[in-house]
Amino acid sequence: MINRLRLMNGRILYGLMVPVLLIALLIPLAGMSSSTGNCVSSSPGVIDLRGCQNRDQGVWKLDGQWEFYWQELLVPGDFESPDGGSASAIRYMEVPSQWPMFVQREGVGRLGYATYRVRLLLPEKRHDYSLKVTNIRSSSRLFVDGKLLGSSGSPGNSAASTEAGNNPYQVSFSGDGGEAELVIQTANYTYWSSGISESIYLGDPVDINGLTKRNETYDIAIMSSMAIMALYFLGQGLQRNPNRAFLYLALLCAAGAVYLATHSEKLLYDYIPSLSYEWFTRIQGVSTVAGQLALAGYTYHLMPTRYSSFVFRYMAFFACLFSILCLAVDVRTYSLLVPLTLIHTITVSLSGLLAMIRTIIARMPGSAYLFLAMLSLVAFIVVLTANMGWEKPVYAHPPIAFPVFLLCLGLYLSAQANHAYWTIRKLSEELNQKDKDKDEFLHRTSHELRTPLQAIAHISRAMTDGFGGRLNDRHKEDAALIEQTANRLSILVNDIVDYERMKSGIIHLDLKTIQLARFIDVVLEVIQHLNLSGRVQLYNGVDPHLLATADENRLTQIMFSLVENALKHTEEGSVTISAEEISGRIFITVADTGDGISDEKMNMLFRDYEQLAPHQRTGTNGLGLPFSRLLVQLHGGELRVQSEPGSGSRFTFSISGSTANARSLESSVYPLGSAKEIAVSMEQVDFPSDETGGACQDHADDSAPSGRSYRILIIDDYVNARALMNVLAVEGYETVCARNGEEAMALLGDGGTFDL
Repeated sequence: MINRLRLMNGRILYGLMVPVLLIALLIPLAGMSSSTGNCVSSSPGVIDLRGCQNRDQGVWKLDGQWEFYWQELLVPGDFESPDGGSASAIRYMEVPSQWPMFVQREGVGRLGYATYRVRLLLPEKRHDYSLKVTNIRSSSRLFVDGKLLGSSGSPGNSAASTEAGNNPYQVSFSGDGGEAELVIQTANYTYWSSGISESIYLGDPVDINGLTKRNETYDIAIMSSMAIMALYFLGQGLQRNPNRAFLYLALLCAAGAVYLATHSEKLLYDYIPSLSYEWFTRIQGVSTVAGQLALAGYTYHLMPTRYSSFVFRYMAFFACLFSILCLAVDVRTYSLLVPLTLIHTITVSLSGLLAMIRTIIARMPGSAYLFLAMLSLVAFIVVLTANMGWEKPVYAHPPIAFPVFLLCLGLYLSAQANHAYWTIRKLSEELNQKDKDKDEFLHRTSHELRTPLQAIAHISRAMTDGFGGRLNDRHKEDAALIEQTANRLSILVNDIVDYERMKSGIIHLDLKTIQLARFIDVVLEVIQHLNLSGRVQLYNGVDPHLLATADENRLTQIMFSLVENALKHTEEGSVTISAEEISGRIFITVADTGDGISDEKMNMLFRDYEQLAPHQRTGTNGLGLPFSRLLVQLHGGELRVQSEPGSGSRFTFSISGSTANARSLESSVYPLGSAKEIAVSMEQVDFPSDETGGACQDHADDSAPSGRSYRILIIDDYVNARALMNVLAVEGYETVCARNGEEAMALLGDGGTFDL
């Protein structure tokens, strides 16, 4: 059902976006050859708008052949005399167009100054007009009917006398006479392209203002959305350790916002009025190559096997080099490389398209969004190429392509994340099923093991008691050892099963009131046999009047685990059990004077089946502390530890301190099904208690073959050592046992000699 909803939602979104993308692609292609309108006609030096008099509203492009005077800055008065005054021979230049960039044609080059002039024939029914100048590089001055009405920068006849500027502006004038004369002075000594690069618009003041406001609205809307998307993708990237694809997408959005601020209405001048033309152009160039690098980086890190690493590295090199040149040299020098940015934009975009096509063919998750992104990228390339190569206006058509391209890239990343989420969910479900299978296996195995273990223990006890004949002392020890080992295995099986059941929340507590001091006495008496060397003192510091509410068997397991752990890590000193009552809770502390625990090992304490020193023969399975923590949590408390290396450790946990608390705990926290008593018979595990280690003494079998007896030192725990000693004794070897490395070194230091 969920998969159906996901599929249906994806199809709906896909169906809505495809028409939008087709429109975004087809409109620019269809509009590449847009005209000035059917009512406008032109001839050399004249633009006739009289055919537009029946139209109530409209904005017209003053495109056509204007009079062009190269290397002359003429004013309207220079054209007043019948012979043309000081003006040279008339030639014509197409508007909009650029001056030759690299090779002069008819004496006209990239750098220099000139004057444009055109005569307008205006509609009879119109009287008030506005002109909008958008892009004249890289300075201009506009005269209408002999009056200076607007300028950007200041044209001059040399680089020193020219002040660069290219900010859009509009002027208003009256056309009562039915005609108007436009004279534009322009000069360029800085940028790579020059001339009247985009159309000049004429229309009613209301319409021209509307055109400006429309462009500004587009600018602000797209810049704001890109800035918000940049912050969003930046946050996504930093939260994913970090995700470079998201970071490059954030850079692409930020670079796109800055790039747009330097085009169209050039709002960057409004935000920073004191910004010079040189720095404005530098920002424009850096934002261009930053966007190229971001697009290459995004595609490469998102599809590393399908995008050329060479293209990415080359774009990174070019972006860094171009940015350094932008900031280090003058505009006139670095702007010669600007045409390369168009080539690089097309290269990066086509490489991205190829990678997207490969991904779509591979039917990767989110491929549909990549297809939409591919369409929008094609539309964006068409618009960008038209703007940079043929100076088409940025908003000749609604700016749909690039925002939709970014949206599709974001949706593709979301589709990838969604696919990862469902994959993880599926794996989690499989893991949960495996965990249930494991619990079932443990449950069945425990039942299968309990019967033979109990049989082994009972048969061994019967042999020890003389059933079937009396045993000598050595055989009694071996039979007792078999019984003790079977009991320990039985306890271990029960602990493992209980631990897994506790993690699943199916263990019930049989809560009772316990006189804590007497309970601790019994625990210490039973556990005293582990204190083999007698160098560790056990102290009960619990107030005899303290009453606790707990499951006695579970509390026994907790205390045995903590005290055993303390003895295991304390060679000499003391282990003290204390308790205090705070706000109705009993806080029990087991403190030792042993080795302590380092900070790096502190996090390993409560890991399942983990030991701090796996190389040591501890006789435990690593369940003690994790098992104890879960038992404490079942009692509504928390097991905490304080320790420093060389200063011992303190393990503290809390349980309820009254029967009233017990009733509340049992009824409100743990309604966990039928009760089950788990007996923990510590007295059955009866290890040797003498200082020499009992079985760890010279030992040989009298029935073994005669001859030289080899002497072997065995270093292991009691059970393994005893089994190995019995095997070796049959072969006639003498054996000596040490429980750990320290005892072994002591035996060797006392002059003991061993063959192995």
